[in-house]
Amino acid sequence: MYPAVNKVLSELSKYGFPLMTGSGACVFLECKSKDEADKVYQAVSKEYDGFVVKGLDSHPLIDMV
Repeated sequence: MYPAVNKVLSELSKYGFPLMTGSGACVFLECKSKDEADKVYQAVSKEYDGFVVKGLDSHPLIDMV
């Protein structure tokens, strides 16, 4: 239904199993290390906007509940 989203999913699938956020606003790929994430970013950053971040084990606001 959205060729641009399919294209980025196909591109990232060369490096792993890409996913979309719940709302579909972002596509992301979990990497095993920062070095791996940096390599993927370098490979796709000329065509796509993105960034490398460290994932969280839980939502940062969970302790407030």
